[in-house]
Amino acid sequence: MKTHAAWWQKGFDFKIFNAADFVDCWEKHVIEVATGKTKNKSQESALQLLSDQTKNLWKSFTTNRSELDREYMSTDKFLSAYLASFLIPNIERTRHIFDAPRNAAFMLSLFEKEELSILDFGSGPLSSSFGFIIALEQSLQKRSEKSHLKRLRIVAVERSEKAVQISSRWLKQHVLSSVELEVSRVTSIPNASDFDVILASNVINEIPKKHQLSTVKSLLRCFQKSTPTQACQLLILEPAQEEFAKGLSALRDEIIESSELSHIKIEGPCLHHSACPLSEKMKRRDWCWSKAQFVRPPFLIELDRRTDIDHSELAFSYLLLSNSADRVPPKAKALSVSDQMLLTGDEGKDARYQYFKSNQHKSSKSSDKTIEKLSQSCTKQKLCTSDGELLAGLRLANQMNGSGKRGDLIEHLEQFDGVVHER
Repeated sequence: MKTHAAWWQKGFDFKIFNAADFVDCWEKHVIEVATGKTKNKSQESALQLLSDQTKNLWKSFTTNRSELDREYMSTDKFLSAYLASFLIPNIERTRHIFDAPRNAAFMLSLFEKEELSILDFGSGPLSSSFGFIIALEQSLQKRSEKSHLKRLRIVAVERSEKAVQISSRWLKQHVLSSVELEVSRVTSIPNASDFDVILASNVINEIPKKHQLSTVKSLLRCFQKSTPTQACQLLILEPAQEEFAKGLSALRDEIIESSELSHIKIEGPCLHHSACPLSEKMKRRDWCWSKAQFVRPPFLIELDRRTDIDHSELAFSYLLLSNSADRVPPKAKALSVSDQMLLTGDEGKDARYQYFKSNQHKSSKSSDKTIEKLSQSCTKQKLCTSDGELLAGLRLANQMNGSGKRGDLIEHLEQFDGVVHER
C-alpha cells in the first residue's frame, strides 16, 4: 500500500479488510440515521442535523468530561454524532500507532498465526479494532510474505449493545471472505488468557485513579503466553490534554515500579523503562503527547468545517506494552517530545548563553563560539532519551531542519549543534 495515500481511498488490492468500501458504508449510514424518517436523505440535510449534535458531544469530551454520561454510547443522538465525527479519527489514531516502523516486527509476526484474538476494552463502536485491523491490512500490503491468518476473533467489553452491533456488522461486511470473523460482546474483562492484542482506547481515564493499575493488571493477565518469536501487545490510548496525558504518564510509572509487572516491556512511545521525566509528579508545565497528520474523507472534512472541529491533525497520548522477552536496546537515542521552537531576541540572549554554557549534556561538543551563536538565535527540540533524560537539542536558526517535529526518532544526538539538559 502506498504510504502517501489514505487507507480509506480506493484502488488498493485489499487482502484482509476493504477499508474503502467500509468508509462508503459508514457515510451512507450516518446520512440515513441523521435524516431518519425525513424524505430528504441528502448529504446536505444530514450535515445540518449532525452539526449541533457533534458540537454538544465535542464539548462534553473536552470541557465537561466529568459530567459526560458514561452511557452516552447508548443514547441515539450521541451515538449518531460519535459515528459521524469521532469514529474515523479514532480509527486513525490506533492505525497510526500500530503502523509505525517501530512496530513492524510485531505486526509481521501476527501473520504466522492462523487465529488472531483481540480484546477491545471499553470498545464503543470498535474504533480501535477497526484501526488495528486496517494497520494489519497495511502491514500485509507492504510485504510479500504470505499470511496464514484464517480466523479473527474480537471480544468487545462494552455496555452499549447497539454500538457493537452496528460496528460488528460493518466489520463482517468488509472483512474479506478469506478470513473468518467472530465478534462477541461482554460487559466485564474475561478470565481467559488467550488474547494477542488488547485495546483500551479513551477508557482508562474514566476509571478512578486508585483502580487504574489494577484494571491494567487484569487486562495484562489476558495476554497469551509469549514465545521467542511472538509476543502480545496492549495499547492504552488517551486524549492529549494535560490532565489525561499526565495521568497516563503516572500510570506508566506505576506499571514499571510494580514487581508483578516486571516482565512487561514498554514498546512506545518511550525508548526507556525509567521514570517519566514529564509525569505529573515532576510539576512541569509541559507533558508527553503525540500527533498525527490525517487525510480525511470528504464527508468528515465538510462536517469539520461546519462544527469548527479540525481532524486534519490528531492529538493523543498513548502507552504500548508487551510481554516480549526480547529487550533489545532501541537504535534511536531519543524521541522528540516537541516540535521545533525558535529562541531568539536580544532580551534573553545573556540568560540563554549562561544556561547553555552551564548545562551542556555529556554528548555535546559545542565550542564557546557555537554556544554564543546558539544563544543569539537557535531552534530547540525537547528530547526524551533512551536513558530517560529530558534534554534540549539546539540548532543554529539558519540550519533549521524542516523535519524536526514531535514524535521524531533521533538516531544521533550529534546531529544537533548543541545538547543541554532541559530546564
